[in-house]
Amino acid sequence: MTIWASFPALHGSYAFKDADLRAFQTYLIGATLCCMFSAFYHCVSCHSEHISRRCLKLDYLGIACNITSTCISAAYFGLYEQPLLANFYITIILACGLAVFWALLDPSADGPRAAKFRAAVFIALGASGFAPIFHAALSPSLTLDGFSLEYVIAQSAFYLLGTAFYVNRIPEKYWSGIFDVWGASHQIFHVLVNVAQILHLLGLRKSMMQHYPPEGDKELVATIF
Repeated sequence: MTIWASFPALHGSYAFKDADLRAFQTYLIGATLCCMFSAFYHCVSCHSEHISRRCLKLDYLGIACNITSTCISAAYFGLYEQPLLANFYITIILACGLAVFWALLDPSADGPRAAKFRAAVFIALGASGFAPIFHAALSPSLTLDGFSLEYVIAQSAFYLLGTAFYVNRIPEKYWSGIFDVWGASHQIFHVLVNVAQILHLLGLRKSMMQHYPPEGDKELVATIF
């Protein structure tokens, strides 16, 4: 919880730009909210059907925060030299995130039958983050260096793999009763999501440090970890 609070104190041989810190902190906050809301939902879902349904929407909000903050931070550092273009895409991504959460407030979006629909909606939201990447790839005046594509591809693979386990109920669909406590698809999903979150954090670090002296990386890593 002290990660982002300590960032403004980085005033060694130089200081990180406030806007850069805010972009980094945006992702940290979004990922943290995702984990906290999900943990809270799973803790209270056994209370009653009414409480479970209400808190399920909080879980959806956490997922939307995670995806939206991921795409926003990637767009900021990916289009670092084009702030107006970056702000344009950030605004669109933020609007998409709000629209997704609003759509999932409908009770019909709940339950196992709507799992594939929810997955499709969240994947579509994540895909909005690729718009600035495609823009940079197609524009001769822009580069892809700021996006740290190797991390983008890796984290996307883990997100999609986790979603595939969740939607298809693997492995409990094939071995009923064996994974009731450990190893269920939902648990695998959460583990893979956490791996993807760490990969994005590492990618942001790489993208951010492209604009600072090499010794600043040690300060940044020491502060985060």
